[in-house]
Amino acid sequence: MRRTISRGLAAGILASLTIFSPLSAEENVVTIRFEDLTDALDSHPLLLQASDAEAAAEAKLLAASRWDDPVLGLSTGWAESLEGDHRGRSGEIELELDLPLPGRYRNQVTAARAARDAAIRETRALRRELYSDLASRFWEIARDQEWLRRLELSRQALAQLLELTRRRVDIGEARPADLLRFEIEDARLDAEIRAARSESKAKRRNLARQMRLPSGVDFQVESSFEIPGEPLAFEELLARQDRSHPGLEAARLRSESAEAALRAESWGRLPDPSLRLFAARELDAEEVGIGLAFPLPLWNRNGPGLAAAKAEAQSAWHAESLSSLEAAEALETARAGMVAAREVARAMQAEVIPRAKRATEILSRMYEVGEVGVFELVEARRGLMEIELEGLDALLECHLAHLDLQTLTGESCHEIETH
Repeated sequence: MRRTISRGLAAGILASLTIFSPLSAEENVVTIRFEDLTDALDSHPLLLQASDAEAAAEAKLLAASRWDDPVLGLSTGWAESLEGDHRGRSGEIELELDLPLPGRYRNQVTAARAARDAAIRETRALRRELYSDLASRFWEIARDQEWLRRLELSRQALAQLLELTRRRVDIGEARPADLLRFEIEDARLDAEIRAARSESKAKRRNLARQMRLPSGVDFQVESSFEIPGEPLAFEELLARQDRSHPGLEAARLRSESAEAALRAESWGRLPDPSLRLFAARELDAEEVGIGLAFPLPLWNRNGPGLAAAKAEAQSAWHAESLSSLEAAEALETARAGMVAAREVARAMQAEVIPRAKRATEILSRMYEVGEVGVFELVEARRGLMEIELEGLDALLECHLAHLDLQTLTGESCHEIETH
């Protein structure tokens, strides 16, 4: 059943994405946008597994809400009076129903309900994490696409230099070694492009598997790979995290469940009473009655269970405290990483990359008139590519940190979205 649903969803995604493809149908390439990632989560095996855990928790809540089944006792026999010769059959019917103590029953139901609610919150937290994973893959592919585009532009510019150098060698204005140096650079750049394409293809295929796209389908991503907006203040992000993070809510509910289970276990020294209804027939009488049975708790048999429940409640409380600390630390780290990456990316785009481009253009013109050598120009071109790659990596770090913030807060980490 699940396999059929998964294939149907994949076909639906493919059909919708094909509309956005700017390439020809023969190339079998589709375009994926950022909002398409959400549709791929519904059939993810981890989420399906989490849904099963929710169903199991719901069943446990239902079981905890029910009373134990009544016990029906039937007995018959042959009786003979001690005086006289009266003989005949005797029998008894008895119905016994355990009456759960209100405190134990109430806390058992509370514990099961909190566990059910925690399972629901854990599914939501898992969905956020899976979405963040898909989105991080998306942004890595976007970075690779931009890097390949710039490598292609660099190769086109290098091809023009190669043609110019060939003409200059033919008329004796340049040395054959200059042409050889550019040919070496062209071969190096070609190898770099092939390697980048291979790595990008592997990332695309892995994302396609996660999105359940049919095998053999390639895709490109479409998004604005720009600098995200400035993140909000840490205090505002922390407030959003505290009120909306499902993982924190799940930890709190697990702690509540363990505390309720401890309260239920504390009633364990008092056994449940039983209500008895009976009807009996003797040789010379018939009897109908009602009664209560009270087990005598002469020995404290729930001591180990109570100690275990207390330890589990303390462990759940520590886990709740730890999850809050870890989430706040992760939030602080992600925000600091995003701020740092934004500073680097802004400096690269506003100052470093434009100046490196101008320097390379100047050296190219100087090379054309013979004022600089080929080695200076090649080094300048390499330096420009390294700077552009550093700028793209900073942009990628911005988006990955943004995803971490969204995973931790469940809301936008800045006021204006960029995608």
